[in-house]
Amino acid sequence: MSQSEIRTYAQAMRQANKEARATVAALACIIVVWLVGGFGLAGTDIWVFHTPLWVIGGCVAPWIAAVVAAVVLSRRVFADFDLDEVVGSCPAGSADASGGARGADTVACNGIATEQGAAGGNAVDANESSE
Repeated sequence: MSQSEIRTYAQAMRQANKEARATVAALACIIVVWLVGGFGLAGTDIWVFHTPLWVIGGCVAPWIAAVVAAVVLSRRVFADFDLDEVVGSCPAGSADASGGARGADTVACNGIATEQGAAGGNAVDANESSE
């Protein structure tokens, strides 16, 4: 989902969940690389530059896997969006757009988000300017 496709709070939460699941999957892959590279190669008697292969497999391979995972996640999974700018960004029971207390109703929340967009600042600035 690209940034332009995220228009509602529900879409933003689906994207955040997608990113979280992909990050956990990447972590699982990195752990597998670490286990195979470190413990899996521990029984071999191969040395590279006077270092056992299991040390390289257990230290360098997971680092490379983590860098590759970060690049793949950032290019293919993560989307750049701002929850404050998502239309209807705070449904009932969540924090309002100004970061206020929980329990704000949807109408009030959307009104704050609209004020925020019209004022070009945060909701506190919009409320202060109207007083």
